[in-house]
Formats: sequence, C-alpha cells, structure tokens
Amino acid sequence: MAGLIKNQILKHLSKFAKNVSSDSINVSTLKGEGELTNLELNEIVLTDLLELPTWLRITRAVVNRVNLKIHWTKLKNVPILVSLDEVQVDMETCSELRSQASSSVLPSYSSGGRYGFSDKVIDGMTVTVNSVLITFRSHAFHATFQLSRIVLDSKNPIWQKGDLRTTRLKDVDRGELLIFKELSWQTLRVEARSTQDKALTPLRLITNQARCRITIKKKLADCSVVGCRLVLLMDDLLWVLTDSQLTAAFHFVDSLSDLVRQATQQSQKTKAVRKLESLPEFQAQKAQQARGSASQQSRAANVGSSGGRSQATQSSIPKAFNKYDVPETSYHFYSERIDLHFCDDPGPGRSSHPDLSAGAALQVAICQLEMDFYPYHLAAGDRGHWVKYCVDCGPSSWAQAALAQFKTLLTDALNSSRSTHTPLSRAPPHTRHETSHQTQGGRTGPGPGEGGGTTQSSPLKCVVATQLRKLMSSCLVLRVNDFCVYRVSTSKRKQAPKEFISGDKDRFKLPTQMASLHLEFTMYYYPANPNFPVPPPKLYLQLNPVQVTFDPLSILWLNSFARSLQRAIVTEPSPSSYLDVHLEAIMPRIIIDGVGEHSNQRDRPHAMHIQATRLILSNVRQADPTLPGSLASLANSLEAAQQGELFFASTFPTSSEDFQPICHKFVKHAIAEDNVRNPPVIDSTLYEAINNMNRDALWIQARDILFLHFEPLWVEFFGVPAARNRPVPFVDAFPLSLWIYVKPKSSLLVASRKPGVGSCEEKDKRSHKHQLRNSHAEDLSQDLNSFSEKDKVVHSSGSGECGEGSRPEAATHIFAHTPSLVSAQLNHYQYLFLMRQLDVITELTSYLTYDTINILTHPNMAGVALTQENLGDTLVVSAVVPQVDVSLVMPPPHTSKDFMAGDMESFLPDSSSTADLHDLGSPSCEVRNSASEHSIVQKAGETDACSITSDITKSYSVDQLTSPQPVPVSTSITRQPSSTANGNISQPPVSQHSPASTVRSDLSSDSDNFIVVNIDSERTDSGLGDALFRVGNKPPPSSIELASEVFEEPTPSEISDVTSSFRRKDTISVVTFKMSRMQIVQESRGYESTIKVQCCHLVCEECNTMGYDEFQTKFSSRSRGWSDSLASTDPCCLKIRLDTHAEPISPGAEEPRGISGAPLPMLIRPFLNAQVADLNMSLLMSTITGLIDLIEDEIIPQPLQMEVLVERVGLQLMEDRIPANITSPGSVPTQVWLPKLVVKRDSDGIFTLLPQREETSEGQSIKDERDKLQEELKQLREQLAQVQEDNCSLMATLAKLQEDQSCKGFSLPKLPLP
Repeated sequence: MAGLIKNQILKHLSKFAKNVSSDSINVSTLKGEGELTNLELNEIVLTDLLELPTWLRITRAVVNRVNLKIHWTKLKNVPILVSLDEVQVDMETCSELRSQASSSVLPSYSSGGRYGFSDKVIDGMTVTVNSVLITFRSHAFHATFQLSRIVLDSKNPIWQKGDLRTTRLKDVDRGELLIFKELSWQTLRVEARSTQDKALTPLRLITNQARCRITIKKKLADCSVVGCRLVLLMDDLLWVLTDSQLTAAFHFVDSLSDLVRQATQQSQKTKAVRKLESLPEFQAQKAQQARGSASQQSRAANVGSSGGRSQATQSSIPKAFNKYDVPETSYHFYSERIDLHFCDDPGPGRSSHPDLSAGAALQVAICQLEMDFYPYHLAAGDRGHWVKYCVDCGPSSWAQAALAQFKTLLTDALNSSRSTHTPLSRAPPHTRHETSHQTQGGRTGPGPGEGGGTTQSSPLKCVVATQLRKLMSSCLVLRVNDFCVYRVSTSKRKQAPKEFISGDKDRFKLPTQMASLHLEFTMYYYPANPNFPVPPPKLYLQLNPVQVTFDPLSILWLNSFARSLQRAIVTEPSPSSYLDVHLEAIMPRIIIDGVGEHSNQRDRPHAMHIQATRLILSNVRQADPTLPGSLASLANSLEAAQQGELFFASTFPTSSEDFQPICHKFVKHAIAEDNVRNPPVIDSTLYEAINNMNRDALWIQARDILFLHFEPLWVEFFGVPAARNRPVPFVDAFPLSLWIYVKPKSSLLVASRKPGVGSCEEKDKRSHKHQLRNSHAEDLSQDLNSFSEKDKVVHSSGSGECGEGSRPEAATHIFAHTPSLVSAQLNHYQYLFLMRQLDVITELTSYLTYDTINILTHPNMAGVALTQENLGDTLVVSAVVPQVDVSLVMPPPHTSKDFMAGDMESFLPDSSSTADLHDLGSPSCEVRNSASEHSIVQKAGETDACSITSDITKSYSVDQLTSPQPVPVSTSITRQPSSTANGNISQPPVSQHSPASTVRSDLSSDSDNFIVVNIDSERTDSGLGDALFRVGNKPPPSSIELASEVFEEPTPSEISDVTSSFRRKDTISVVTFKMSRMQIVQESRGYESTIKVQCCHLVCEECNTMGYDEFQTKFSSRSRGWSDSLASTDPCCLKIRLDTHAEPISPGAEEPRGISGAPLPMLIRPFLNAQVADLNMSLLMSTITGLIDLIEDEIIPQPLQMEVLVERVGLQLMEDRIPANITSPGSVPTQVWLPKLVVKRDSDGIFTLLPQREETSEGQSIKDERDKLQEELKQLREQLAQVQEDNCSLMATLAKLQEDQSCKGFSLPKLPLP
C-alpha cells in the first residue's frame, strides 16, 4: 500500500521536482503523514507556476524537509497541512525578456476541467515554512531576502479562521468562485549590496510581522484565474537611511527600470486582452451590443419563468458574492505608521553651516499609508468598486474631464483628416479581428450612450467609440491620512522635534478619515498594444490643508542632502518625458516665526502666516480661455507686461549685462509656437488616417511650463499680545498667477541661438482653433519683433543661454501677474519683524549658494563635477502688478511735550478699562466713544479677521489713563444720551460757504451716526470723517465747537455682538502710498542679485487722525471696489535698482556674521540706485516725523550705499502740529522744487548732495564742442611727444659725430639746435 502511494506521489511530483526517488519519501498511510527530504524543485516549472515577471527567473530552489499531514475523514472542512523547514531560492534578472509562448490562457496549475473536489482540497491547503532565503542577483546589485515563520492559511471573507467550507464563495449563476487566503510572516530582513560601487553602504531593512490577504477569483468551468486582489498589511515600520544608501537604492531601481518597462508592455499585449474580456463593464457593453429586439423578448420570457428561483437565490449567496467580489485585479499596500530617518554621511556633502557641519537627521512620519495599483482598469469604467476610494474626489473628476477632452480632440483630429468621400465598405484592419467576439452575429454595436441600432450613428463616431471602449489604464493610487516632516535635529538642538511640513486638518475640524495627501498616476494603453492614439500619462495630486513652517536649518540641510544625491545619481541629462501634472492644495499656509523673544513689545508679532484658499500647479493648459492657466490668460499677462517699460527698455534701471526679464519661451507658448509636434493632418481615407496615427499623435502641446495659481493669497500676523492673539492683516487677499519655466540641463551646457519667432499667419492655417490666436497672437508677435528691434547688442554668458532676443536668458524664469489691487498695511513693530526676516533670508541665501557651488563642483565627491558656469543656478523673477497700496500705520500726532516724552507700548483696553476710555483727552480732540464703535453690525468672526494691534508707539502714561485730561483746544466730540436719539437734535443745512457749516463724512463707516458742525470753512477735511488718504492744503482748524451723535436704537442681538467681540478704541494716523503699473524684476547669479522696480504713478494720501476699526473696515473693502483710477493722474517716473555683490573675506579681517551668529561665507555689499522724476507730492510734517519713527530699526545697520537722482520733483510740506509759542500766527506751507539733484551715500554713511544745473540745448552743443576740442588737443599732444622723441634721437646722433671728429683733430662748427 505504501509503495503504491509512493509511486503516485513520484508520478505527480516529478513534474515539479528533480532527482526524486522513493528513498527520499516516507509515508504513513493510516496516520495520513508523509515526509520528503532534500527536495530540489524544477526551476523552469516553478517559474511558470508562480507566474513571475518575464524579466525574472528562478535558477535554483531547494527544500531540505517537507512534512504532510492529511485528515482523510475531514477533507471537506479540515485543510491539508504542509510544513517546510528551510527553503532556499536563487533568482536573477534576465538580460532579455523570457518568452511567453509556453503560457496559455489557463495557468499552469489549473486542472483544465470543471472545479471539483480535488481543486477544493488543493486550494484549501495550509502551508507553513520555518525560514526562506531568497538570493537575488542582478548586474548592478545582489540582494538577499530572509523570511521567518511563514504561514499560508485559508480564511473566511471577514479574514477569520473557520471551517474550510466558509473560505469559499461560489455563485453558480455567474459560474465564478472566490477563494480567501492569508499569507503571514514574522520577520523580513532585506539587504542589498552594489556590485559596481563597493563604497556604497549596503541597503538594509528589517520589518516586523506582516500579512498578505489574497482574494482569488476563478471560473467554475475550467478553474482559470479571472482576477486577484492582494492586500499587504505591514506593521509599524522604522527605517534609517543615509544619502549613500539612497544613492544605492536609486541605482538599483534604475538598473531594473528598463526591464520592468519592457515586461509591462509585453504583458499589456497578452494579459490585458484576457483581463479586458473578464471585466464586468466590458461584458455589459458586449451584452448591450448583442441585445436585439428578438433576443430581448426571449430573455424576458426566460426571466419570467424562472423568477421565483432567482429571487430566492438573490437574497443569500449572490449578495455576499457581490459584497466580496473582485471585479478587476488589484494590488494594495497598507501600513499604520512609517517612520523614516534620513541622515547625511560625513564628508564634503554636508552643509557648511556651523550647526549642520557635524551632521543632522530629518524624520518623516507617515500615518495610514495606502497604496493601490490597478493594472487592468477600463479607462471609462466606474471606480466605485475601488477599495476605500471616493469617486467624487478631485483626481477622479480631473481624469474624467481629461478623458472627455481627449475624445473630443481625437474626433476633431480624425474629422479634419477625413475625406469627404471616404469609402466605408469594410472595417479598419486593426478592428476586424475583434468584431467576431463583440456580438454573436458578428456586427459592431453602438458606442456608449448610443441606441441599439447603428443606422443613425456616423462611421467616424462608431470607430472612435469602439476604440475608446477598449482603452485601458494602469493606475497607481497613493493616500496618506496624515503626515509630518519634522525639522532637522542636530547635536545643538536639544528640544523635542518640531513640525516642518505637516497636515493641518485639525485646524479646520475636518473628518479624520479624510486623506491629507491623495496622489494618482495613470498610464493608458490598448490591449494587444495597437498603434492608436492614447491620452498622455497623468499625475494628479490633491493636498488637503497643509502647513509649512519656515525653518532655515531644515532648508539648508535638505538642499545639501538633495545636491549630494543629485551629484551621485545624475550623470547625464535624461530626456524629459511627456506627462500631464495637476496639483491642487486646499487651504495651504506658510508659517514664518519671529526672531527672538520680545515680551515687552505688545505690538510685536510672533509669526507671519502666508495663506491661500486654493493653490493650483499644472502644466496642462485649460481649454476654456476664461479660466486661469489657459493660453489666453498667459497672453493677457504678457500684454500687461508690455504696457510698461521695464521689461523691454535698455535704459536705467536695466543694464546691458542683465538677463532677459521675460524669456521668449513664454511668448512662443502663448501663441502655440512651441508645440512638441504638429497636429495630425493626413489627406487620406478615414481608416488609412487611423492606421497612420501613433500612440503619441495627440501629444501636441508643450508640457515644460508650469502654471501656479493662488486664489486668493493673503498674509496675516499672529501672536500679537495687544490684539489678544487674533490675526492682524498685513496683505489683503488678491489672486496671483505664476508661470515657471526651467530650461533643460542640456541647453545650459551649450549656448545656442535659435531663429526668430515667425509670424502667426502660418499657424493660423492649421487646425488650431483656440481663441487665443484670434485675440492675442498677432499683437504678441508684433510686440516680440519690436522688442527684438530695440535691443541690438548681443551679450553672451556662460550661465545663461542667449535667447531669441538680444540678452541672455537665465536657467529658470518665473513670471508673476495679478489682475487686481495689492493692498498692504504696516506699522513699526511689523516693520521690525520684516527686517529681521530679511536678515534671516540673507543668511539663508548665502549658505544655499555656497553649499550648492561647493557640492556640485567638489572634485573629491562621487559623480561628475560640474563647472560653476554650468550649475544652472541663475534665476529671473518678473512681476506685473496694476496697483499697490501700502498703508503705513503710525501713532496720531501729539504736540504736547508731556505726551512726547514717553515711549511706551500701545495700550489695549480690556473689559475693565473700555468704559473709561471716553474720558481720555487728546491734544486735538476729546474722544468720547471713538468712531470705532460704528461696527455694531459687524459679526464677531469678521472682527477676529480684521482685528489688529494698536500702533501708538508714544502713548499715555498710567496716570493719564486713569484720570480725565484737560482739553487744550475747544475741539470736542461728545456722545449724546440715548434720549436724544428720538430726533431732538437739530440738523442745520449743509453749506460750503457758511462759516458754521455742517460736514458729513460719506466714506466714514459711522457717517450715519456723527455730524460735526462749526468747522472752519477753509479746511475741507476734518481729520475724522472722510479723512482717509486725503489732506487739504490749509492749516489745521483752530477749533471745533460742537459735535453731536445721531444714532439708531441698537437691537439686543447687536448689543450682544458688541459686548462679545473685540473692539479697538484707539486712534491712529495713516499715510497711504498708491503706486500703479508696478513692474518688478529680480535676478540672481550665484551670490550676486539684482532687484529692479519701476512704477508710473505715485499718489500719497494722508489721514492724521482716524479710528482703528474704521481704518480696518475700509482696508478690508478697499480691494472690492477697486478700479484703475490712477491712470488719469499725472505720470511720474520712479525707478529703483538694488545690486548685491559678494566679496571674499580678506585674511585677518573680522568675519561678517548673520542674525543667528554664524559667520557668513561671503561679504555681501548692496548698492542702491534710484531715479525719481516728475513727481509732485504734499506731506504733513507729522507724517514725515511718523515715517522717520516707523522705519527706525532696533539695531544699528550697516550703511546702505546709494545714489539717487531727483529730477523735477515738487514737495509741499504743511505743518499740522500746534506751535510751541502761543504768539505764533500759524504755519505757511513750504514749497520745495528740485529741478535736478543727486544724493549719494558712501560706505561710511555720509550723505553728499550734488546739485546740477539744468542743461539747455545750447549748453549741450557747447559741451559737445568742448569734447571735440579735447579730443583734438589729445591728438596734438601725441604728435608733439613724437616730435620730441625724434629730436632727442637726432641730438644723440650729432653728439656722437662731434666726438669722432674731435679724436681726428678737428671740430665741427656748432649748429643751432631747436
């Protein structure tokens, strides 16, 4: 009996093992036990059995001991137990892909017959392995995988161990079966060593317990596998990586990338055809095509006859089968938490900053990482069955829109190439072999959304619909529930790690199951890989609220770490791939912390937040020309840039050595002159046109320009003690668009000149019908040609490429544009905050530049060393802003010496002091419940957004805050009792000519509550009402006798809003500078940088006294009703150029240090050049005094060298302060006219004023004549010098002749010499 069993085992086992004999098999028949020793498996059969990728093969597989235990009487519910002791497997990569000729539709382990009892027993086996050692060999590296305590067990659908009969779900109507298996192991150890570079550190990874849940879907008819779902669940993972290990990992992946890509293309030709047939959605399309009227009637009859049976079945097994069904093959990975620690190796790859020179580490924590891979998904199919996938998410809607746009583009392309008399006698060749299995009758059915008949549909539509129905996609989905990138930790940072980049869902109380990061990468293909157009690959990324904390050390460490990897990995520029990228971030923000602690400054902010409602980053142009990111929007931005002079002028502030501000790539992209290929235009029949189209035939538009859009962007200060830690507005919300172009590395090595941009008429003859051509193409082309004519001198530079213009272009160009007003406000302490951040940025950029140059050009590091000219570190940022309003907030003017003596912080009244604030006196007016109380109807939430700290830097003493102050003048604003609100106050008529006229402020938000009477008729502005940004030419009023308030009865809800919200009771002085048509250019070359600013209109508006809340209300509403009204004012000329040069530190000199105390690698020398012309401005003396106090720094800065040219500038200075002498008759405005003046400042801080007379045409001619005479005088002096030299030579010759004659006894007569 035992011999017979051994023979049967040998008969079946000989297919899978080599050198098997009866001596190596021990069988106990009655006990159901067996043992095999020293079993060597057939590597060829095992490779096919496991269906390994075609780029991988098994070279050796050995098992030292195999134990089997069979329960003969319980085979239906107890699995067969197979135990293996040690398994050793050797694998290697193939130099060429293995042939798939031996693989058929059915897998090698299939029995070929209907699913029966033997298949149930085999599928239900339990396998345990003590240890597995897998050795992997490649030409680039060797790797070992060690697994211990491996168990392969059967589970029920809820992944619990149970009866063997519950581990399968069978649906007889479908003819399909689901099997649930779980593979688990205790530990996994991975080690990989490079075979090409022995100096690289081996890559090591040790994981804890993990399990792999496998759901297999089979057909009952032939036991073939239809689909599979594999889910890998990992425990918490901790991995420490150095830069050398990452370099090795990149080399390992790069060595396998070509083989994997070829194997993927091969599998798409073979497996995708079988997978497509098994997809339910494709089967439904085929059923819809095959369904006719007669078949529909017969099917309805059959359903009616068997309705009772199907209804009873639907309530049990089919429901469970549908719940756990596997519609398509997919692979999944999930880990609860992954901690990655990145460390830098010692050597020149580290940053030179003193805090980072000893090494640092960066920690990345990822919570609930999910990776899903769907290799055989129908492109137009539903994603509702995807695991934990939201079909309403952004990437899903973006993919559907892109697919619809591709279908339209494909139809238009085929329509344009289609002949009017296309023969339609037979189907195209690539679709003939597929029509046989689409319908049983051999007919081609309608496309999606069409009816059952095909008589009404056009052949073109049928061809496109037929092909798109078979379009498949390979999609990778990555979701991260939460993540955090901590700041770098160094030996000097002893504190707990703080956040650098992290999710911000808690701030908005978002659901915990919402992913912070959602990424999708999709590639499209057709089964059997026919040569037909497909959509380009797409990368979609959606970020839910994310915050980034500005940390200089982390930025420096990341830069040096990335540069070291770049140096070791990138050996030559790789060709850019065609990829659609679309990123969207919701409510992102950047947090910039303040420098140092300033507890005694209540108005000093602790942080600044840069926020946006939504951020969009994409390289795909929108089809709708009205949306941001379209070609039309780029054309509008370029048109706005052409209205100024800075981008196209060669005069100051532009220099001949500067870069081109706007690269020609933007202009060519706007008029579609940079397409990677022309649209397909084929003058042939429809089917011939289809056969001649490649996969990338519709990949037309360039993808090397990124579009970054903020809608909108605003900046706020946080952590202001005087504002009770409420946000303080800095920059009001405005939309911002950025166009980014980074030149490929290959174009930086060799400078080349491309031909000029041609006319747009040739392009208009093509099928490109975008609206941009009709509206902007000709104008942009003419402007570009005119710009090329302006600049004639060609400058070449090693760091930039000479473009089609006359000046070189930088490696990176950024073009920013906003169509709306940019409004900002600033006080003294906010100014100090910005100055300290400027010091931080100066130190940061110095070390960034030094580290980049040092790492990429170091001769002793791995990789190719670059020259400093080929680093590609040149950058140009150009910006166009229609108008910028900057409001400088200052304390109100105080004329009393008692008030000017103190320098206290601004006082914020709390709940106990607000009631006494109306008794507070003022030199100019007595305030009783200031104008800020107008905002009764303002909600508390709006108050929080607009609340800001008080800006009074010279305020009252403690005694003055607790007792009423005497009123020096008769100015008074009093609040009437509530009984007067019933109409008892008389309102005199308004008259401009009456000395006792009534002036009502229409712009003031409390204009319905206050009426000021008895104002001096010569003064058109009271300073409290319509005083925002406007000041008259007359002296301040001498007296205001009476002020009364008219107000409505507030409702109880309004009273509740007032008492529960934050109110500011102080007054401020505001001066607003309005600058229109702003153009800004920033250039950087290594250490050197240049900032150029130019504006065409400058208007100054002042208000010396106004309520704080009133100002905030007007500030928040300033951008809403904005219109470009400054264009009607007189133009002026304001040009600024700030050059920053780097100088090496001389030996023995004192090292310059940054704000952190670290020595700077280079000595930075800024120099300011400016020109101001044709400007007329009126200023109050109190404003000038306040501005001087506002820009006063808290530290003694280094003198800024400058040279300012002032031409035709008029100033009107008005004294608004109360004179110190009681006998003063009043002030008279001071008129200042500067026809031409040069102001210079040297490195010692000494100012030099150089007045220059105006030059007339006669004076210019005299100057030219003088220059001509000086040139002639120079030539005459040169001729005289030559004559004198000849004379000296003749005299020497004559002296020699006289000496010779004297020796002979006679002398020559002396001749007169000149």
